[in-house]
Amino acid sequence: MIRVLVVDDDALALELHAAYVERVPGFEVAGQASGARAALTAITDPGRRVDLVLLDMTMPDGGGLDVARRVRAMGSGVDIIAVTAVRDAATVRAAVSTGVVQYLIKPFAFAAFRERERFDQV
Repeated sequence: MIRVLVVDDDALALELHAAYVERVPGFEVAGQASGARAALTAITDPGRRVDLVLLDMTMPDGGGLDVARRVRAMGSGVDIIAVTAVRDAATVRAAVSTGVVQYLIKPFAFAAFRERERFDQV
């Protein structure tokens, strides 16, 4: 099972994304975080295994890019999928340069998780 941390400051989006993750075979929700600080706490929690972070890029207490940079600076190899309404090329490039494996524009379909599952099985 791929354990997913769902991060979004919007309570409805957080709930919906977690529900979608639970419906995709091979994935389970490892936790939910409503902001950047909570995401970093969850990712660095030694008692919680997180394989994939579904990360909102714009949150009041810190941006997703900052979270991704700090996660990489800590040496974590957790995969990060950026989820955002931000479409500008500079933000996409910055996300990719921090090791974000996919950049999804809201709203999106959860086919990306199915693709990830197929990749992991190869």
